[in-house]
Amino acid sequence: MNENRLLLEFYKEARRSDTSAALVTVTRVTGSSYRRPGAKMLVTAKGNIAGSVSGGCLERDIVRRALLAIEQSEPALVRYDTHSDNQEDEPAFPVTTIALGCEGIVDIFINPWPEKHLAAIEAACANKKKTEYVIYLPDGSVYRDYLAPPVSLFIFGAGPDAVPMARVAREIGWEITVVDFRSSLPVSRRLFGEVERYLLSSPDQFLTQVEIGPDSILFIMTHNFHHDLAVLRQVIDLPAGYIGLLGPRSRSEKLLSELKRKASGSKALSFPMGLDIGGDNPQTVALSALAEAVAVINGKEGGFLAHRKGPIHG
Repeated sequence: MNENRLLLEFYKEARRSDTSAALVTVTRVTGSSYRRPGAKMLVTAKGNIAGSVSGGCLERDIVRRALLAIEQSEPALVRYDTHSDNQEDEPAFPVTTIALGCEGIVDIFINPWPEKHLAAIEAACANKKKTEYVIYLPDGSVYRDYLAPPVSLFIFGAGPDAVPMARVAREIGWEITVVDFRSSLPVSRRLFGEVERYLLSSPDQFLTQVEIGPDSILFIMTHNFHHDLAVLRQVIDLPAGYIGLLGPRSRSEKLLSELKRKASGSKALSFPMGLDIGGDNPQTVALSALAEAVAVINGKEGGFLAHRKGPIHG
């Protein structure tokens, strides 16, 4: 499930049992950190949590502070220094030294009154629109929380290889629409689990049933040349964030030639889709394709981090 939706469901469940909760948000990062500004975690008065703001190294202390914020009904701003050396706490801005050697400083805002912030998150998800929520921090500064709806993934084709594609995308937190044209070897609907939508359509009618936006991810993988061609003809000029064609390069070039397009096709078009990891089964093909799509929407090249100069995050 998408992390924002997880937080919303977790909060609603807590309120149904009349349990208070605090929303924890990363507001600033200097140096290295597992999560970036905007990462969130919800902590209930019973000590249960959803989401994360680090790799697990900060959570124990954050839960303690969140419980205190809930008890005192008082927001808190805390800075975590993950350098190896020790530093004394600063009274005006609590600094907790965690000797992890991660070489980063992380500012965390703990809000025991999260209703308005969560309502803004819910609206962004429901309206599928990017927005921002302004947080006035206890030290007088302002943090603008960038809120984006879940990424929409459209899988055209419901063959056996579409099943792990949907499963892995679900773990990433994307909203998934599977469009089944009854192409080559369609599999049972139940194998697609909790995808948001599963549509039966003809290859030339699906646009009446879906809404493709500038941040949408499209995987064309029907295993039927004419069905792929029909889909590509309708989506190649849409402002999608990424369009991936499954199959060998020669097949994709033939599809484009049928459309009288140059091999470059659309700016968002990628073929053969996926990163070069040597995958040769449905699971590793899914991993390859999804990794490339994540890289594209994040403006990355998808190379080895070991070869990257400078910080992991730009």
